[in-house]
Amino acid sequence: MTESARIETASRRALRGTLALGAALALGGCAYLTGVDPIACPAIGWTNKVSVEIVGPADGIDDVRLCVDEVCTAGPTLPSDSPPVVVNTFAPSDSATFTPSPEQSVIAYGFASRIDDDTWSIAVDMSSPDDVTVQALSADGVVVAETVAELEWTRVGGSAECGGPGAAGPVELVIER
Repeated sequence: MTESARIETASRRALRGTLALGAALALGGCAYLTGVDPIACPAIGWTNKVSVEIVGPADGIDDVRLCVDEVCTAGPTLPSDSPPVVVNTFAPSDSATFTPSPEQSVIAYGFASRIDDDTWSIAVDMSSPDDVTVQALSADGVVVAETVAELEWTRVGGSAECGGPGAAGPVELVIER
């Protein structure tokens, strides 16, 4: 390689480095100039909850479920012979390879829980459906009461920039017997 070719190669490398540095400063400067600090959100994952109030005689109500587009949440528990839901968990050290650690977590399956005789709480993961159908079921799975509700969600944790858990309700479910 000739001396002039070496100088030209070195000049190109210097120019690329200068351009890369300039781009990094410009992008960082945009946040500074606009007054917006870059936001780093923590690991995200939460459960939204819908509160359901039973109006009327609640005896004989064994389960309450929430349905969206004919897909319903599970009941408070699975039959004892059902297998547990197992998921792989990530440890902070796994983030370099995006490979879960060999550790696994068992999730208690069930999205509806009875708070007291007249109040239920239904988890809907990170979804926040607008329109839902709420049903009360007897011990033998018969729908005793049903209502369609439009939900208004309120964030109860997290931040506006990163999101967080929400709550909706109470949805009134009238039992007539």
